[in-house]
Amino acid sequence: MKILVTGGNGFIARYVIEEALADGHEVFTNTRMVGNVMPDYFAKCTVYLIDSRDKIGMRSIIEKVDGVINLAGILGTKHVDNAKDFYENNVFSALNVYDACTEFDIPVVQIAVGNHFETNNYSNSKTAAERDCLMYTKYSGMKGNVVRGLNVVGPYQKVKNTGKIAPTFITQALKGEDLKVYGGMDKCGIMDFIYVRNIAKILLEVLQSGSYGNVYEAGTGLGHSVWDIANEIVRLTKSRSKVVAVPMRAGEGEQSRVVAENPYPFEYTSLEDMLELAIDYYRDHAE
Repeated sequence: MKILVTGGNGFIARYVIEEALADGHEVFTNTRMVGNVMPDYFAKCTVYLIDSRDKIGMRSIIEKVDGVINLAGILGTKHVDNAKDFYENNVFSALNVYDACTEFDIPVVQIAVGNHFETNNYSNSKTAAERDCLMYTKYSGMKGNVVRGLNVVGPYQKVKNTGKIAPTFITQALKGEDLKVYGGMDKCGIMDFIYVRNIAKILLEVLQSGSYGNVYEAGTGLGHSVWDIANEIVRLTKSRSKVVAVPMRAGEGEQSRVVAENPYPFEYTSLEDMLELAIDYYRDHAE
């Protein structure tokens, strides 16, 4: 297939592109990076300097391909600030993809979040994109599916300005800093973790499934408290860091459970193995 992986400079996109190339697909991607050093895997793709918010630009790419995995967007858990930015990047850009996929009868897989029930900018916007994908599939005949990623972990994940648990805790532990857990041991969230290469393979499988209008949960179905995750990272890094409780942050509920209820059938990498892979990476790539 000729596959477009949007947001090609992103964490998950790196692995989807690598897996797609390994499977013999021809990969197209887009990025809005200009004047920066491009990642090495771009050399094996057809790369377009087109922002996903550019409706005409995205249409011009999608008419050339056989399928789309839509990963473009921005991260963050700010409660109210910059809500418009989240909708422009996570919803309106997705609508550009859906319009073109509908027009050219191209299957699309939309990445979504496990904490779709939370009320913060990231969850709200990604869930809106999920629901729009299902709407287009039901009423406009688009060949769409949704894959909810449950706390994806692995090497190359950005630390700054993302609020992601694993890279934040790992880098703090390697520096000997305190690991701050929102809500502490009693009120913190319960999380499901999936290794990034696992979800990359799942996204490609779903794209080629031939069945549409589905929501798949890419997660193990195993829940771990954030408090326990922090302590496990301290153990694996052999750090002197302390795990400390801090008040809940806005946009997240107490004891929030983000765990796959109906996990996509897959042979998932264990929590310890994926954390060790990430730890090995951050030892050599401190941010």
